[in-house]
Amino acid sequence: MSIQKTLACSFLIVLPIWLWFSWPLPKQVLSDIPAGFACAERQHSREMIPGDHLQLLYRLWLGRDMIEGHTPWFHDLYQFNTGRDEDRFEPDPNFFFFTVLFSLGSWAVNDAFGYNAAGFVSVWLSYFFVWLLVRRYVDNPWVAGLTALIGVVLPYRWIPFLGGSTTGPDMMFVPALCLGLDLAVRENRKGGAALAGAALLLSGWSDTHVFFFSMLLTPAWCLVAAFGRRPFPWAQPRDVWKTVRAFWPFAVFAVGVALTVYVTQHNLKGARMAGGRSMHEVMLNSPEWTSFFLWADDDRGAQIYVGIFLVALLGAGWLASVVRVWRDRREGWRPFVVLTCLGLGLGL
Repeated sequence: MSIQKTLACSFLIVLPIWLWFSWPLPKQVLSDIPAGFACAERQHSREMIPGDHLQLLYRLWLGRDMIEGHTPWFHDLYQFNTGRDEDRFEPDPNFFFFTVLFSLGSWAVNDAFGYNAAGFVSVWLSYFFVWLLVRRYVDNPWVAGLTALIGVVLPYRWIPFLGGSTTGPDMMFVPALCLGLDLAVRENRKGGAALAGAALLLSGWSDTHVFFFSMLLTPAWCLVAAFGRRPFPWAQPRDVWKTVRAFWPFAVFAVGVALTVYVTQHNLKGARMAGGRSMHEVMLNSPEWTSFFLWADDDRGAQIYVGIFLVALLGAGWLASVVRVWRDRREGWRPFVVLTCLGLGLGL
């Protein structure tokens, strides 16, 4: 299946999923924005509900205002301004990718449509990248598409997204990062390295949480991809050098990543966040581990829910890989190692 056909099919598949999970937003897409995943007043609209959604809308509007030339670049003139506009200089990328999407939708229709369209595109591209990634490990494209649905319907994909957290839409860059690394490591594709670098940089320009964990994920997924490569890359030193050279586009984007980290740390000087969070604070704001398997009514616990069925399915796949190793020790070890690495990553 071609990239264009996969993109079109992914749109047709995600559209009804978005309609179902975000209802009644679709019928008010031109006038309202979501204020949370669990809304007690599902059949009503309210004005100016305080929350992250208003803050995100403001930041997107501010970015569009900069593009239009009404606000100086990298200045937030409308918060904590004591009269000196130059003091409000903030070298912040301001959710660049989603600001562009919001601006296009806002210019075409209005702000509400721009906000909701940016959210839909993030869900759509998330599924598209997961589909392409899974397709590299299975023979049938429709099996890959069906499997990729897991990444779209998990609560973590929707609760931050509908609640106005930048973590929600920024999650689209995680499968893009993994796909790019997979292409670079397994096939020495420079385009894959560029995709991975761009995904990592854009995630850093949108949400620091997704960016932090994407940084941790990068070397881990390179290892997973290496074990899935044929022939095994370390069998010939020449192959290793070819892979290293294929990563030069990623190194270019890494310069931007380093600058993003530097600017972020510089802006946090003097703030309480600069010293990090204590383990006690982390524990107070973390969900119970049982929420992985049992549904919780609160957003904090519900967003990590994966369910017993999915865990059992992954366990069955791992046992099947053990049987394959027993039958074919020459080639069967590859899926076994890949699944084991993924399982350890999920567990940690």
